[in-house]
Amino acid sequence: MKYLLDTVAVIRYFSGIGKIGKKAKSIFDMKTDNENRLLISVVSLMEILYLSEKSRIPVNLKETLKQMKISPIYMVVHVGWVEVRNPTLKIRCWVSYLNPTYENE
Repeated sequence: MKYLLDTVAVIRYFSGIGKIGKKAKSIFDMKTDNENRLLISVVSLMEILYLSEKSRIPVNLKETLKQMKISPIYMVVHVGWVEVRNPTLKIRCWVSYLNPTYENE
């Protein structure tokens, strides 16, 4: 199973400050295997960088990435949107996608 992690949950989990739900904590505490991945978006990493530079959170990007490298279960991904057009049906829509940009080894 793949889980896209919420920025606030990442900050609270890695800092140990604030509460996260039991289910969220169990996801963060999952053992490494070939089935499970914890995905963190590049946007979340940018938020962590910004908030730490403004001294609004007790962790910084370097510490977060260091903690993520401990376990190969984490994967940094680019989350984006692409426009899909179908001329036959005369419709178009936006579809989200995940593009792995970094995977711990």
